Amino acid sequence: MKMRIDLKNIKQYKKNLEDIKKDFPRYLGKMAVAEGNKFVREAVRITDDEKIYASKTYERSFHSDDTAQISNGKVTVGIGNYANYSGYIEKGFRSHFVPGYWRGRVFVYDPTSKKGMIVGSYTIKETRCKNGRMFKRAVPTGTVRGKWVFKRACEKIKLTQKERYWRKINDFIKRYSQRGI
Repeated sequence: MKMRIDLKNIKQYKKNLEDIKKDFPRYLGKMAVAEGNKFVREAVRITDDEKIYASKTYERSFHSDDTAQISNGKVTVGIGNYANYSGYIEKGFRSHFVPGYWRGRVFVYDPTSKKGMIVGSYTIKETRCKNGRMFKRAVPTGTVRGKWVFKRACEKIKLTQKERYWRKINDFIKRYSQRGI
């Protein structure tokens, strides 16, 4: 492809280059925000498909920043999950006892309760009391594996990210080249 620059249009060519230089960082910021939104959609899709939720709060807590930060030639946008227990769902945890009680189908956390539930795997341990009766209790054992939703959503997006970026950058350049160089 040959590009022909007419000397009459050199001022327009220079103006287009200046406009590109000025607008490109803002455009990269928009691209980063779009990638953050794509992450949120992918994380919610994984959560829905695999039915991963302690509550709907986990799914609704995935977020992406509305604006990108540009510094030192890097464009970044914050992504994450606001749920305070999201790290445990992501990376897993040791089985443990959670104090509280059931109200219908909802478990209510109550740190002062003597009753509760074991989250994760457990074994039944039998102990003989002094009076000769057998006493059974559940003992937490093992770990609950992490679901790695955040990590998998990021990996899925990265698979096609380069192609999306080049397509958007080419569209950006075409828009300026149509101004009449």
